[in-house]
Amino acid sequence: MVNRTYNTNIMNNKIIITSRLELVPLTRELCEYELTSRVLLQQELDARLPDTWPPDMMDKETIQDFITRLSDKTNCRLYAFYWIKLPDTDSKERVLIGSGGFFLHPDGTFELGYSVLKEFQNQGYATEAVTSLLSWAFSHHQVSVITATTYPDLKASIRVLEKNLFEYAGSGREKGTIAFQRVCLPDENLADIQYSRKNRDQPL
Repeated sequence: MVNRTYNTNIMNNKIIITSRLELVPLTRELCEYELTSRVLLQQELDARLPDTWPPDMMDKETIQDFITRLSDKTNCRLYAFYWIKLPDTDSKERVLIGSGGFFLHPDGTFELGYSVLKEFQNQGYATEAVTSLLSWAFSHHQVSVITATTYPDLKASIRVLEKNLFEYAGSGREKGTIAFQRVCLPDENLADIQYSRKNRDQPL
């Protein structure tokens, strides 16, 4: 693996808009609300938290790790987002359904991770969010390859990766996982990513 350097200043804190989702940058403040107050987290995100929140991969240990990483203002290696389902014909409310983003490893690997509440799986939300996250990452020109790891039995997770043109890349970093890799294509259209005007003041 060739070491890469990234300008973290241009990994900005804009809110990403997709056809059905709003991806809100995860901040230290939001993570602290995650641990201490569902009410404040709902108010800050302007979204309902289902009783089943958080998803499987967002346990307290993970959130605490996020807080530690986000506290390092000089070398932040975490670029994550809360995934909010926008109002539609079936529901007039905003609902927090998952989270996901990227971690920059010391060797320069840019790795994707995500988790969605079970009741919102198999509805295309993860595929939609990952598509926009890839455009977001590749629009920063230092990023040309993104990796992801999952477990062989998580077929839905593998389908999301395959739909976003990830290819199998052998064993993952952790025991029992498998790795996938996505390369930025030469003719890839990165211009369609949409941002909200209500961006956060806090650095990501």
